[in-house]
Amino acid sequence: MQFSEIIKILLMARPIYAQLELEEIKKVESTQFGANKTECINPDGALSPIRGYILHKSGHMHNKRFFSPEIDISYSMKKANNSSGNVIDYTYTRKPGQDKARKEDEDSGETEGYLYSYYQQIIHMFPSAMGDLSISSGISNSFSRFIAEHRKTPDVLYVLSALLLLSEGVDVPIEVERINTTKNEENSVRLVMRKQNADGFYANLDMCLKNINPAYKERKITQTKTEKTVNFFKSAAHQAGLAIPAAHAEPDTYKQFMTGEFLNTPQFLIQSYIYEFIDSADMYIKFVGAVYTLLTDYINNIDEYTCNNKEHAQKVLNSLFMQRGSDLAPSEYTAYLCKLAEAREQYTATPFINDSQAPKPTSVHTCRKKPRMYSAGIDTGYCNYVEALLLGLFCCFAFDPETRKYTTEHMPSPSKELQEFFNKYSQPEVSVDYAMHKEWCRVVSSLDHRKVIYLRRDRNQIGSGILNILRAIQAVAGSTKSIDNAISDLKNMRAKEALEKEDREVVESALQAVFKSLSKNKHVNVRCGEIKISKLVGMDRDLYLAASNQIQISYVHNNAYGQVHLEISHDCPEISIPASMVLIGAEEKKKLESIQKESLYPKTYMQCLIHQYLNILLRQINGHEQGKYIINRETVHMIRNIHSSPNTLLLWGSLENLEYKACIVKQVLLQTSSMSLNTDNRVVRFTANLIGSVSLDDLYIRQRILMGCLYNRNYRQYYPRIEYDDLQALSSDDGAGSAVSSLVADALATDISPAAFISAFESMLHAYRNTHCMFWWIASEYACIGVLENLCKENNPQPVYRDNVVLRGLSSDSESSSDEETLCTNKESASAFFRHSESNNIQFDHRSIQLKSSKDTMPVHEEVILYIKCILRLITRNIHIPDGYCINDIYVCWLVHICGLSQKPAPSLIKLIACEFIDPSTLSDSFMRIIPGGAWHGVLQRVCTVLLNCLDVLFTSHNSRGREKYMEILKFFTERKKTALKDPAASTRRLCTSESGLLVFEMQL
Repeated sequence: MQFSEIIKILLMARPIYAQLELEEIKKVESTQFGANKTECINPDGALSPIRGYILHKSGHMHNKRFFSPEIDISYSMKKANNSSGNVIDYTYTRKPGQDKARKEDEDSGETEGYLYSYYQQIIHMFPSAMGDLSISSGISNSFSRFIAEHRKTPDVLYVLSALLLLSEGVDVPIEVERINTTKNEENSVRLVMRKQNADGFYANLDMCLKNINPAYKERKITQTKTEKTVNFFKSAAHQAGLAIPAAHAEPDTYKQFMTGEFLNTPQFLIQSYIYEFIDSADMYIKFVGAVYTLLTDYINNIDEYTCNNKEHAQKVLNSLFMQRGSDLAPSEYTAYLCKLAEAREQYTATPFINDSQAPKPTSVHTCRKKPRMYSAGIDTGYCNYVEALLLGLFCCFAFDPETRKYTTEHMPSPSKELQEFFNKYSQPEVSVDYAMHKEWCRVVSSLDHRKVIYLRRDRNQIGSGILNILRAIQAVAGSTKSIDNAISDLKNMRAKEALEKEDREVVESALQAVFKSLSKNKHVNVRCGEIKISKLVGMDRDLYLAASNQIQISYVHNNAYGQVHLEISHDCPEISIPASMVLIGAEEKKKLESIQKESLYPKTYMQCLIHQYLNILLRQINGHEQGKYIINRETVHMIRNIHSSPNTLLLWGSLENLEYKACIVKQVLLQTSSMSLNTDNRVVRFTANLIGSVSLDDLYIRQRILMGCLYNRNYRQYYPRIEYDDLQALSSDDGAGSAVSSLVADALATDISPAAFISAFESMLHAYRNTHCMFWWIASEYACIGVLENLCKENNPQPVYRDNVVLRGLSSDSESSSDEETLCTNKESASAFFRHSESNNIQFDHRSIQLKSSKDTMPVHEEVILYIKCILRLITRNIHIPDGYCINDIYVCWLVHICGLSQKPAPSLIKLIACEFIDPSTLSDSFMRIIPGGAWHGVLQRVCTVLLNCLDVLFTSHNSRGREKYMEILKFFTERKKTALKDPAASTRRLCTSESGLLVFEMQL
């Protein structure tokens, strides 16, 4: 592990609010068990609290419950009635309580029966009714209801102990007993665990509980789902009627670990549940004691004829416990995490290190003030843009960099709800989950400050605007002189029609005073961008940041410097975190290098868990330093193998971030754009779950998560639950450039097949076929070279991808293709897509926009010429031509771009464009208004040189076919070159004659 990586780990490995924290874990690990108090928890065993701690923080069960393709999550997006008729509104419904396990194909054999039962148990044990991972349930008949009902009894810990031992293959006795009674009495159903070495019970719990519905509270409900859960683990113990495939076992190596098969084990299920259930060190110690008692009782009293079972039970005992003598120091794993925690305290100034940690808008249910409760109705959700921004701000205000904890003691008069919130969430989180968003709603909904404007009549969803946000801050934190003055100044300022530079400075100074007065860390500085005044529907006049402007809040502590950016726009205000800047001294570097030497190398399951957790932290920083999620080759490889290894993507931390989800969905749709996948394909099911997990009724979120639909016209078939049958909803003039650059950049980064690229390119052109802006983007150097780069990869698999995509593009009949035509009918293409190699030796330099290869001449083979020909045909059919231009101008621009490459263009490529696409009869100077120019003589000189060099290679005689056409084109460029030499300014003046053409000058990746 490199020193720079250690630095990043230290910045991320912070204490996390969870059921057990590191100090409590150390207490558990130092406790001794057994009659002689000589046994301690084996840190590599299933009872290790560090195991549950890491599983919890890595988000494995969260991902498994909500995104696994084996679970069919219940959601829909339907068009809603819109009175205006101009904008399409949508109604989004998400019902976690109706999620179901999917049945696999019959060909799955023994795996099918086990996995179906396993995923049913995940849903039963983690019902997650409000959308966040939770073992709580509002259903009368559920395992979680049964456990919660008996939570205060010691019997519950023995039940969980039995399930854990059953998952380890120890068949401890636990039974559901039914006792028939008289006709006038209800039958008795009890969960029983009898002691084997004495009379009495470890557990004897009533399984007939009162209905939680007040209307039927006298009616008792038999806990049949609890019985199914118990039977599942009993079957897993001796595999009677439920064969667990050998692959679904805890891994011995890191390679096995990364298959993710351990996520399908009973051990993972019960260990994850237990960690969510236990909330204190004392409770965990009692639980471990119950496991020790049950297991030793089983070993000491097992029948002598079942020696194999006894031997296995003894092996399990040795794996769970170990003798440590007088050495009660924390395990090496806990010590390692504590060292990281101690070291990183010197290097953070804010509670957030990167953008993945900052609160991001999500769909939340409304919170009613009297009584404080949440509504889970279909139409009661909203996207909490301002609420999420306020959450991030208050985390910064309350963060004490000395103690690494949140506090409200320095605030003037914090609300009761604010104090309760930071008492519960007392330390920074790795990421903000739904539960935290939900609790924050209690703080900011229905504030007593009557001037805080909400967008809903139930006083939920705070409106945007700097003044309105300040009033909300005042209502939550209390009044100070600086807050009162700031509100007064901004209130007077909003009467102006426009703001001057001096006004911006007043706002900046006011915000500086407010944020400093409310922050525990007083070393804070505020910079404010351009501000404008607007009045939105339902709002008073307020102050907003102009487009692309931010409020920058900087914090300093010791050697650390961190920033928080606020984007307070009309519709989508947001808080974001740029990469932190950290200064490391010589002493600190020496200390970190000593920690580096202790880095773990994964040799056991426990080491694999910690190693992967550290990888997650590194990846979060490396991938998001610029506030964006980057899909690298490793992620693409995992996406390609979802069908055979569906769990691998679930091992890389929480998938809850919108940008991460959108990137994965876009990549899947891009990679499979030339295929027609079955709707039951794991790839389709996985992305369907990602899409269904976000607030599809919010325009911004909907556009982000469905961006990939631009590249795959099969999306309607894949996602039938979303009524999104008009792709034009995604496309606009403003989005054309983003679509082109995104397609080119994503395709280059992931090395997709030519067939997939062509199909995606066609789908994008089809979506933007009626927009003016696409003409300029397609004619640009970026689009031209980006297309060539994708199609000229030296190691592209060639023959298998010459399918219907290419043939349709090569057809001369512009009407031959239809919207409903299948993009790829060759089944071998789909399988080859997952097999083909990712390696190639070409790199793309986005700054210079030119091909870089080990060869002097651009590698263009016959297959590549066909691909490029296909692309140009698709452009011809789908591009909307602005007035004063023609399709010929795009061909000419591409010829100029190719001739300007540092490599020698292949003659066959020059011939393709010059002889098959450019029409000499319509040549004009229009192309010079499209291409950003300057020294036009040099540009045209290169074109003429390339055309002359290719002339003798392409045409061996004067009568060669196409030579006459070729010579006309050469003559055209030669004349333009002479004109540019005589009057260089003339060519430059042409560039300013088209306002639309300037769009291409400002292209950014």
